Formats: sequence, structure tokens, C-alpha cells
Amino acid sequence: MEYGHRHHAASRPVAPLLARAAALVLVAALGSGVARADTLERSYTAAVRQMAHGAGVARPDGFIWAYDSAQLMRFAAVDRDLTRYLELHDAIVKRFVQPADDAEARNDVAWRVRDGAPPEASGTTEALALADALLAGAAAFNRPDDRTLARQLTDAYMRHATTERNVWFIRNYYNFQTHAYATNSYIVDYMPDVLAAAGESDGAARSGALLDRAMGPAGLFYELIQPETETAFPGAGLSYFSPNAISSITNACNVALESVSVRPAVARRVLAFGVQRRASLRRFYDVRTGHALSTENAGTPAFACLTRLAVRLGDEHARALLDAPLRANAQTQLASGGLDPSTATAVVFALRRSDR
Repeated sequence: MEYGHRHHAASRPVAPLLARAAALVLVAALGSGVARADTLERSYTAAVRQMAHGAGVARPDGFIWAYDSAQLMRFAAVDRDLTRYLELHDAIVKRFVQPADDAEARNDVAWRVRDGAPPEASGTTEALALADALLAGAAAFNRPDDRTLARQLTDAYMRHATTERNVWFIRNYYNFQTHAYATNSYIVDYMPDVLAAAGESDGAARSGALLDRAMGPAGLFYELIQPETETAFPGAGLSYFSPNAISSITNACNVALESVSVRPAVARRVLAFGVQRRASLRRFYDVRTGHALSTENAGTPAFACLTRLAVRLGDEHARALLDAPLRANAQTQLASGGLDPSTATAVVFALRRSDR
């Protein structure tokens, strides 16, 4: 995701681990000029497995991000690796899921953690990502307690819900120090399919309706939801907006990926937007016109997400069209060693054509 709100084995930096994995793949995958599908997948899988220990791995800022760790835990569940899953599960729950000391923060998921520092705030995107990983583990290993915990996390997520000026939305975070909620919301805070899978049908329905309203004319999403903006611009319809009309294809795709069941039409619009522009996909677009607003390549995260989205929608034609740019970007990024857990796991799932 573009969103940066806002890493003991748990604190090992990412780069050295991935440099070794990349070195292993250079001879096997790059020596022939083109990486074969199974070779590239195996190389990415090896890189993810090196990261999937403890509570996850630290980013350069020294923090372990809950979203990253949830992706590693979900990978272990999909990989049917119970030993790895349990190691990650126990460490991640201990580090990120908040106790009942503050009733308002009970079962919230800290958005990031660092040794020697108290957690700062909850993460709503992160809560749903961890709930998704727990649901995958519950299904893979017949662990009903993980399904129960997933529902507890979605219940905590729903505590962030509020209605202002007749707009229902999820407040982005709860600050553990000030005991106050944010007043805004980001589009990446919504994963209606995860809520539905956890049994939170009302939240899933409301999230789906919000995505309908947050989709811009071009087929991407307005990035922010902040009804209080209407105070300064009454009647202007600015509860859903993007600064300078900028929308991220990666953010839009990650939201669509978790909306396939609840809002399939919305998911298809995002996929169509990306497939149509696959030959020169950029990071940012005008949410109203669809014109590119950056010259930077959207890169591996976008192509991995779009490929997964095509798979979930059962659109084999779209997946095949995305295959070449996915592989080209993934091969380049692997060679550079600049992988994070979220990107690496997304590539594995995209190359396997399955993330269940």
C-alpha cells in the first residue's frame, strides 16, 4: 500500500535477509535472461520464509509494522506451515493486540511496535489484515479460537465507527496516549470481505456502501473520508476527497482485492482501470479523469495486487495480460534486494494464482 500511517528474530532488518535471497536467485533466474515462472515463485517464497519468524521483521525505521506481520502470518497459513504459523501467531498477538487495560483499546491492533517504546495508536487497516490472517489460519489448521480472535479484532475495529453529517465511516486510529480518535478515515481502512468472513455483516454492508460513494468517475477511489470538511465547504460534497485529486492505483487495488464478494462491480472497475494501462502503469492518477499524475512506474506492488484481483474475480484473460509486467517488475525488484514482507507475499500469491 501507499499508506504509511500511518521491525529478537523479530527485529532483524529486512535488507540483509533479502540480499542473500536475491543473490541465490541471480544465477538461477537471471542467468538465462528470463525467469521461469516456477523459479521466480520459488525465489520469492524463499525470501518470504526468511522473513517469517518471530513477530516479523523491522523496517528501516526500526518499527515492526502490523500490516507486514499479518501478511507473513497469512502466508504461513496458506502455505500450510503450522510450525511457522504458530510461531508468528504467538509473537504477533503478544506484540500487537492490546490488553483490556483501556476498555476503549481492548483488542485493538497497534499499527506498529518497536522495542523499548509503548505502542502509539491502533491501526484499522492493520486490524483487518490480522483478522484476515487469523481466518486463514482457522481454516487451514482447524483452529476455532483463531476465528474467535478474528471476530474480537473486527469488533474492536467497529468501535472506530462513527456517523457525522449522515456519513458513516471508520475513524483511522485511536491514540493510546491521548485516548482520542482520529477525525478522518483513509480508503485503505475498508475491507468488507474480511468483515463478512468474520461474521460482521453490518460492518461489511456499510463498508460496501461507503466504497460505492468513494469511487471516483475514473474507476479509482477518493483517498480520504472526512465529513468535517463540509464545515468549511457546506453543500460541496467534499466528505470524500483526494488532495489534488490524486488516487493511488495500489491503494485502490488493495481495497478492491478485499471487496470482491461484497462489491464485485467495484472490484471489476479497478481491475479494468489497471489492465487498460498495464503497458505504462503509473503510481498516481487523477481520480476524476484517469489521467496519470506521476511519471513513476507503479511497480511490483501494483502488478502483484492486480494479478491477485484478476484471480479472485476469475478473470483469466486479465491475469494473462498482467503476467508479463508482473514478472518483469518482480524480477527487477528481487535482484535489487529491496523487498518488504507485504510486497513479497503479494508476489508469491500472484505467481501461485491462489492466496487461499
